[in-house]
Amino acid sequence: MTVIGVTGTNGKTTVSQLVAQWIDLVGGKAAVMGTTGNGFLSALEPAPNTTGSALDIQQQLAAFDQNGATHVAMEVSSHGLVQDRVKAVAFDAAIFTNLSRDHLDYHGTMEAYAEAKLRLFTHYGSPVSVINADDPVGAEWLANMPEAVAVSMAADAVENHQGRKLWLTSVDYATSGVTIRFDSSWGEGVFTAPLVGEFNVMNLLVSLTTLLGLGYDKAQLLAVAPKLQAVIGRMEVFHRPDKPMLVVDYAHTPDALEKALQALRRHCDGQLWCIFGCGGDRDTGKRPMMAAIAESLADKAILTDDNPRSESPQAIVADMLKGMQRADEAIVLHDRAQACRYAFDNAAENDVILIAGKGHEDYQVLASGTVHYSDRDTVRHLLEADA
Repeated sequence: MTVIGVTGTNGKTTVSQLVAQWIDLVGGKAAVMGTTGNGFLSALEPAPNTTGSALDIQQQLAAFDQNGATHVAMEVSSHGLVQDRVKAVAFDAAIFTNLSRDHLDYHGTMEAYAEAKLRLFTHYGSPVSVINADDPVGAEWLANMPEAVAVSMAADAVENHQGRKLWLTSVDYATSGVTIRFDSSWGEGVFTAPLVGEFNVMNLLVSLTTLLGLGYDKAQLLAVAPKLQAVIGRMEVFHRPDKPMLVVDYAHTPDALEKALQALRRHCDGQLWCIFGCGGDRDTGKRPMMAAIAESLADKAILTDDNPRSESPQAIVADMLKGMQRADEAIVLHDRAQACRYAFDNAAENDVILIAGKGHEDYQVLASGTVHYSDRDTVRHLLEADA
């Protein structure tokens, strides 16, 4: 099997699933391993961790092999790299999406976090390395990795790179998706895909570049691109005529929230709403940062509960409010379903409502235990009840 490793703070799930979808569409049989589960895309089994234990990974790869997989796209977390969970995996391609603040409760510093990610490119000898040149860490790595493939949203970011490269020449955004034109070491091309947001343009470019690097035919890949689908809970759009557009996304870091809001602003003719919370028993430093981002980039911010775990939801929200200039204007509704209902009832039909933080998750972790809850189900119920 061809094994493709994807590392980075944001975009791992989307990139691994786009790569797998694209392979399936051109006649391969791809499995994925990561945050939303392990398996073939039509039948994902829940996974407790983004990257499993060393034994679990080998067992899973053996099962995929027995079931006829030609490719496996695997999310590789910083924890998994530092703890050598993927040490016995032979990667045929390695992808770096980006690096921003996350997991500092584990790594301590951003430098240590970056060093953990870099291991995928320095310790495994993968024949194809694809790196986002627009990320400052990625650009730094590329300076010492002429053999890597550089990907960028602009030609000037890769003009000095000696190795292979691919860059965006133009993009059109519509509510139905994006139309992308690019140039590359493999020549020019244009394709349309039904995904929304600027960072999904990069996710598409990185995925395409990896497959070109692995020897896939460019014309064949571009021809099937319109059949690609958004990943569940990753900028997933729920919409009905005459109603606000609802978007469920997993954004739970400052950078991801910022990118999600910036991306949706392009698709928003009315007001942009943001419903979000912060997890308990995790990095407290990002709470005021995320609230500041929501306040500055959204027209309306609703603070709600994410996974409070053992912490007091009121204390978490108090930390978040410290980041806001106009904290008295923020709407606080601890019940997520109630927060979604409030936004839906008060938004106009040309508004966009981002529900951030939980994405594909169908549970909420409270001090009293884990309960069933899904933003996706909540949004569906709102649209159906209002039909």
